[in-house]
Amino acid sequence: MSLISLQNMLLEKLQEQNYNGVKGARLSVYLPVQEGLLNSILNELITNSDGMKDFQSLTFSDLNDNEFIVAINHKKINKTIRCLVHPVSNNKYSEPVLTVEFLEGIRFYEKIALKSAITFQKSWKWFKSKFSDGKEGHKSAGSAIDISSSSITINFADLLRQQGLEYLNPLITWEEFSTRENKLIIDLSIKM
Repeated sequence: MSLISLQNMLLEKLQEQNYNGVKGARLSVYLPVQEGLLNSILNELITNSDGMKDFQSLTFSDLNDNEFIVAINHKKINKTIRCLVHPVSNNKYSEPVLTVEFLEGIRFYEKIALKSAITFQKSWKWFKSKFSDGKEGHKSAGSAIDISSSSITINFADLLRQQGLEYLNPLITWEEFSTRENKLIIDLSIKM
């Protein structure tokens, strides 16, 4: 059996949630992403992704002690922000979420403006959903990334759903997202 055939067979088993032959398997992933590689990946995304076209640059530095600095050069914002990575927690639906808090770099009046813009955007989506067939409101109800005036929250379950990988949600345990020694540490386990 070729490696491609084996990969396809395992992928089909995961998608069908048929773990016969691999029941009890456990895979641990510890991925320390160096600052340079992280910035290269982001640069590639900005260059080649329509979703990132409003960014001129997005650069991470000083990844230590669960903090980092991000320099954002975007069509609407040009800032350097110091952030704190909180431990992965669960929301009210028991879905894993990661919160990144803004420590420095956003002024008080910018937080107020950001909060107002976010409130307006959510209200507008709700208003539009009431006058549509309801599909758009349902589609936008679960946002994988929520930005507030003080933090960014990433819902891993929604992120996987949006990528068509929702069958992985019951299998993945998100252990840790952290920063140390100029690395972003991603630590997770997959259990079948």
